[in-house]
Amino acid sequence: MPYGLVFNRTVRIEICRAIIGEAFGGLAGSEWWRLEASMGRTDATYSCDVRTTRLWVSLLARVVRPFFAWNHDMVMRWGEGGL
Repeated sequence: MPYGLVFNRTVRIEICRAIIGEAFGGLAGSEWWRLEASMGRTDATYSCDVRTTRLWVSLLARVVRPFFAWNHDMVMRWGEGGL
């Protein structure tokens, strides 16, 4: 997608429980990691609540929603692979 997303501000860290941050760029809002101990490992769950900051993306969203969903899924898979 032709926009950037930068997480450049950690809002709060709850040791061994959560990391909360703010997103800036083409999308703006909040993002957080929830961390839970489970059978000798750590399960990490990522969530976000963001909105577009570009008018053209907001206007096209209804028409190209399947592409946006596909793009989101790909980016999440790449991020998971990077972990």
